[in-house]
Amino acid sequence: MKKDIWLKPGKELNTGAIIGFAIYIALSALEWRGLALFAALAFGLEAGYAFLSALDCREKDKDSVSYNIVWGTGALAILMLLPAVMTIIKW
Repeated sequence: MKKDIWLKPGKELNTGAIIGFAIYIALSALEWRGLALFAALAFGLEAGYAFLSALDCREKDKDSVSYNIVWGTGALAILMLLPAVMTIIKW
């Protein structure tokens, strides 16, 4: 049986990007820029991985993954990668 590297549809796609954004905001408020950048990058990469997983699952099984999940995970990826880019520019 071939193992797939992508997340499965359902609860696995609903990962911690929102929690990561809250952690980023808290670290930024405390002016811990290094940790804020690390949190934004780590959770941004995780959110990007969830987005790519949703796209792959959508191609394979259109009934289990709706466009709402695909667009939602894409929005979370942008939400987490944008603070990382802005933190790097501000540095």
